Amino acid sequence: MIIRAPAKLNLTFQIVAKREDGYHDILSVMQTVDIFDYLTIEKAAGYSLTGAQVSTVSESLVTRAVRAVEHAVGRSLPVSIKLDKVIPIGAGLGGGSSDAASTMIALWLLYELNIEATELLRIGAEVGSDVPFFLRGGKCLVEGRGEIVTPLEPEKGNFFYLVFRPHRRLSSREAYEEYDRTGKTFEQQAREKCPQLGALVPSFGPGVVSGKGPATWVQIWSYGPPANALDTWVRNFDGDIFWCRSFHAVVNPVDDVGKETPSDFARETYWYVGYPALDPYYAALVVDGVANIWGTP
Repeated sequence: MIIRAPAKLNLTFQIVAKREDGYHDILSVMQTVDIFDYLTIEKAAGYSLTGAQVSTVSESLVTRAVRAVEHAVGRSLPVSIKLDKVIPIGAGLGGGSSDAASTMIALWLLYELNIEATELLRIGAEVGSDVPFFLRGGKCLVEGRGEIVTPLEPEKGNFFYLVFRPHRRLSSREAYEEYDRTGKTFEQQAREKCPQLGALVPSFGPGVVSGKGPATWVQIWSYGPPANALDTWVRNFDGDIFWCRSFHAVVNPVDDVGKETPSDFARETYWYVGYPALDPYYAALVVDGVANIWGTP
């Protein structure tokens, strides 16, 4: 089975307060977009994680997701997982949390687990702060530590996002520590550490830093002028540039847990791509990571 894990953009982001447990309450509107990691997941004799490694296997959010689901159901769920990364690491695009959420969905499908929606969200919150959002996807208001997720109506219109990601990774932990120490917002920190973002202004406006950044997005309504400006940016920008769109689930997976069989659910949810032997798009998937094979609203 191949599972897509979408990136996210923080359309808005605000730190509300530091909590007694050391975490921070936030208020953010998040949107999944069609930049994807891909996870090939199959039942196996034991657990293995191969492919792109951004941490040790034991510390990976994917591994933490597997262990958390196993703990919840009280049994081992052995799988082999191969992770193909497209979403930049440490950029504020949520790749690790999305990989974890998609792993949870894959386990539910492969092992036909009887997990209620509220329980799935609770497990996700234990794995990582952004995981509950990725279990819903689309456009959502996210509050608390990230565990309070309210779906919102998607934006209408034929628009795109240009996402500029400088070649510098920023740590969420360090960003929160600097905020506590100095009061500087995540946007201020990202712009100080990645001054090249200031050069966006003449061509695209200031843009919006996604979460702790440094990935910064601008909304585009036509191809013409942005495409012309990109000719220069592609040559001179020290980083990655993505052209992407909002991405919404066909069926909200959390709301439908327990209402459909895994086989029915698998054909509807946006995480599911298919089994390699049956999926004519697999070759395209591994070649063109940012393509949304089925299209988006």
